[in-house]
Amino acid sequence: MNVCIYTPILELAEILTQKIESTGQNCFKFNSQESLVEFLASVKYLPDLLILDYTTINHNLFNIYTELQSIDKLFPIIFYNDPCLVSKDRTKHWKTIIDFFIQKKDDTFEQDYVQVFSIIKEVIESPSISPYIPLMQQPLQFPEELSLRNKIFDKLSKQNDDSITLLKKRIKIPDNLFYLLKVLYENKEKGLTLEEIIECYKKDDKSLTINSLRVFISKLKKLLSEDSESQYLLLKINNKYKIEF
Repeated sequence: MNVCIYTPILELAEILTQKIESTGQNCFKFNSQESLVEFLASVKYLPDLLILDYTTINHNLFNIYTELQSIDKLFPIIFYNDPCLVSKDRTKHWKTIIDFFIQKKDDTFEQDYVQVFSIIKEVIESPSISPYIPLMQQPLQFPEELSLRNKIFDKLSKQNDDSITLLKKRIKIPDNLFYLLKVLYENKEKGLTLEEIIECYKKDDKSLTINSLRVFISKLKKLLSEDSESQYLLLKINNKYKIEF
């Protein structure tokens, strides 16, 4: 097999070249795109395999498989640090890629590829080498203290009756409006229609007309909206009044 390697990591290219050539394969290494392109343009026969670094190509702007196919020079190519694996085993992933390109292959031919793939996998997944190869590091788990979702839930979990009591003191909510706020707060999950709010008043032996309730709602809404520190909003959704954070 004739194998070409292009990687900006010269030390990695040397290691791969030595190990691949030790199996009897021919290996050519390149450290620039220009030298690789010049080589491919000059050879009579294309290499059996091109090994590339995934980070050397902007994959949003350039698809190497499509480009080579357009000039009828499609041949087997793999990215040794491909982050988009079709199999957890890189050897199987690369074999899947090669099977896509090679139509006719005998057992010896396939064995050569598998042997080269095993060498590449052993080298790049080595604990002493992997940390220095882009895209080969497992990402750290996102810290909980940076999670906006957790911060929001923590904040909401702390909302209780005490918080609206503090709100009453801070913005001096009158008792009649504070009672309305408590009713809405206690039913914040479902919301209440005007009629349902009136029923809540009746259960506490309080009487209130619909018109008076509308006035209370308007005044409470104004108080909450004018308070820059308030965590509450009084909203009307589908004819129901709700307290939202």
